[in-house]
Amino acid sequence: MNDSDMSTIIDIQVLCLIAVPVTIIIPNQQNARFVFISVAIILSCYLTVGLLFIPKVCTMARTVSGWGGGKESPKVLQSIFS
Repeated sequence: MNDSDMSTIIDIQVLCLIAVPVTIIIPNQQNARFVFISVAIILSCYLTVGLLFIPKVCTMARTVSGWGGGKESPKVLQSIFS
């Protein structure tokens, strides 16, 4: 396992440690409970995808070796993030 995989595991554990007690605290309010659980799931998915793929995209944008160059390319970085 590399660092990004470990950070996503830690990220999901922290969200679970927050989400479970909150859902136990609000058992009678079904709408609030549903919204909170939905937001926690969506947030964990976005954080996981972000932690796994944003560093890879940044690395690909900095070095154009994936596109046949191998040199630093600020133009590619600007075109991806603008």
